[in-house]
Amino acid sequence: MTTETNASILSSISTTWGHPDREIDTRTLRHYCGLLARLQTFGEVLFYALLVVNAVAILAIFFTTAWEAPILYDGTDLVCIYDNVTQQTYRAQ
Repeated sequence: MTTETNASILSSISTTWGHPDREIDTRTLRHYCGLLARLQTFGEVLFYALLVVNAVAILAIFFTTAWEAPILYDGTDLVCIYDNVTQQTYRAQ
């Protein structure tokens, strides 16, 4: 086969790989850019929503946990915790 035969065979094959860049489908490109813009907006809203949820969870843990509840441990297998709210001592599991 010669190069002229190869060129004629290649020119008769119709594929999408050989199209130059000037044949961009602008409608599809606009649709894709719109999709990316919506995804970006969704990601930003999700980020700030998770930021607020995490801040509220950290504050709830910080303010509702009884940090001053002493743990009574005397070296045996029986460990007790004193609850300041109910004024009761209970065995830790």
